[in-house]
Amino acid sequence: MIFEGTYLEGTIHIALFYLILGVTYGILPYVKGWWAGLFSYLNRFDVDSQKLYKGLSFSLLAVIIVLITSHFHYFYFFRGSIGELVFISLVLFWILPLGASLSAVVPLVLNQNRIKIGDVTSFSIIFGFLGLAASNVHDVIWCAYTTNLFTEFVPGWVLEPWVQFFNSPTFDYRMFGTYMFIQMIIFLLIAHGAYLSYTKNLKGKLTPLLWAWTGTILLSIGLTILDFPWILSPPWLKTTAETLFILLSIPAFYKSGSSLCEIVSKGRAKGLPQL
Repeated sequence: MIFEGTYLEGTIHIALFYLILGVTYGILPYVKGWWAGLFSYLNRFDVDSQKLYKGLSFSLLAVIIVLITSHFHYFYFFRGSIGELVFISLVLFWILPLGASLSAVVPLVLNQNRIKIGDVTSFSIIFGFLGLAASNVHDVIWCAYTTNLFTEFVPGWVLEPWVQFFNSPTFDYRMFGTYMFIQMIIFLLIAHGAYLSYTKNLKGKLTPLLWAWTGTILLSIGLTILDFPWILSPPWLKTTAETLFILLSIPAFYKSGSSLCEIVSKGRAKGLPQL
């Protein structure tokens, strides 16, 4: 039997889920040109930039609020309770990275009255999944640290929602960390597949990608520091460091979005078909 005798034993159904997810969304849309077709089709429609801008402003404000309120976690107000699980898992490691990475969409709406739906969709997929991949980096590092580089069995009660969702036979952090690494790879494949499809035939596409990676790395570092209460001492130094890295990721993503807007505008001026 596959995985028999390993810490992944009994999780073949989870592996199949991620295999299907990776092939369906991480590989085929790029290889088959589905991303390019989707973006091209959606660019037939547009949306009021003011409504979109309000939504983006709210997401960035949410990042600031989450950063401030998350510091209560380190005074152990949520320690050992279901409140910690919901607060940390949902808000800090989903809403926060999405809010930070989607700051790349802001340049798209600043100087236009009507925004193409295909542009909004492509930017959201590219940068949103980069933000989620950054969140998975902290999962992998945490699991590796907790299990002594995946060599020791360590159960985690905070995995309960994930375990119940997948009907996993174990709460082993080694198992969870392995699948979070696979999930991170899938998210990166989705983001980069969408990016390469959207920027096909465009010159200068390396610059936005480098800024996007800079934002992703900064966000990963900030989220990792945030999840390790003892990583820096005193506590004020740790909270300052995590906040600094996360906030620095926002201008990096913004710069990436701005550079991407610039090369797309030049591509449209040349009449490239995919735009």
